[in-house]
Amino acid sequence: MTKTSVSPVAVKVALSVELKEAKEMLTFYRGRVAFLRAAVKEARLDKKIAASEARAAKMAERDAKAAARAERKAARIAALEAKLTALKNPVGTKAVKANRRPSKVTVTKVA
Repeated sequence: MTKTSVSPVAVKVALSVELKEAKEMLTFYRGRVAFLRAAVKEARLDKKIAASEARAAKMAERDAKAAARAERKAARIAALEAKLTALKNPVGTKAVKANRRPSKVTVTKVA
């Protein structure tokens, strides 16, 4: 009968080495998980910032278009008011004659 025995000291040494390696791997993977979590948070934050900047640019463009539209509308109104004022207040000799009340009709002899 042969016994294949491994010394308990060798088993203890092997297990302690394996335990040490497992602890080192655990420390490494915990650090890796923390790093990956931070990377995901940063990616989300970058996405939010990009969306916010896009919204701000879109609103600025819309405001610029509205200002240009209001400016064109004011110019058009000013032109139409000037035209209306010109029609309401005619100036000149013909306009003065046209605004007088007609006098009494006088009949002249026809020759």
